[in-house]
Amino acid sequence: MGTCTPLTPEDWEAKGYKRFSNTHRLLGDYCSFGLQKLVSDEIGKKYYITVKVYDNSDLVERGQNISSWSYSPSLQFISEGVTFDFDPFFHDIGIEEMEKFIQGVWDKLDCDYYETWNV
Repeated sequence: MGTCTPLTPEDWEAKGYKRFSNTHRLLGDYCSFGLQKLVSDEIGKKYYITVKVYDNSDLVERGQNISSWSYSPSLQFISEGVTFDFDPFFHDIGIEEMEKFIQGVWDKLDCDYYETWNV
């Protein structure tokens, strides 16, 4: 996929992700905070992309060859009444490419909407 500039949390926020705290460590002990974005269209809510954000500054300061931040996206899809988790792993890929891939998976699996708007 090629190399991309290491992403910052602000890059995610610029793409519409909202930051939330890791209250009570629900995202895990080492996760600094989360980012989340609702993906919807004129029909309704499709899914949320939730991203665990890890601050690697301590490792960088100790000379580790690692980005200052790392991310772990996760989703839940519904298909034929079954809810399942989808935890893709992306390396050296931008946010837009990741979102395009996730939308492609949702389309190919013919997933259901979480909620439809009253239109």
